[in-house]
Amino acid sequence: MSVRPTRLAAVTACAAVAIASVSGQAFASSSPSGYRAKLNGICRGYTPKFKKLEAAADAAAASDSASFGTHLGRMMVLALEQDYRVTRVPVPATLAGTMKPIFGLLDQADRHVMKAIGYANRGNGQGMVAELTAMGKLAPRINRLYDAAGLRACGSKQT
Repeated sequence: MSVRPTRLAAVTACAAVAIASVSGQAFASSSPSGYRAKLNGICRGYTPKFKKLEAAADAAAASDSASFGTHLGRMMVLALEQDYRVTRVPVPATLAGTMKPIFGLLDQADRHVMKAIGYANRGNGQGMVAELTAMGKLAPRINRLYDAAGLRACGSKQT
């Protein structure tokens, strides 16, 4: 699989700008129901973007490796952006124990995605795939924990 390093670097730079733009936002979620509504809303906003990029990547996979790589890179950046936004919403004290393991797994997954982006930028497709595979193994656990926390829009409904 060939990924154009300059395109992926540009996508990564765009993600940094997007993340910086949301970092100043403060979300007030004093109640567990308000917190869940806020997080589910964030994830619902990302789901159509993921689905669109996934469909485009699937369509390009067999015939256009550069386009496939671009769509895959955008999905990785989108995942990092969503996780960033989700983890920045203040957690009500009553949900802190529930959210801690989710955030721990998101951190692990995000580290794999960042490594995958690094490998892609260096033209190492095997390294990128290995990191994405490792990240993919975390996804079912993350989804189960999100669902159990009442955050299905971030869990099973998003995948």
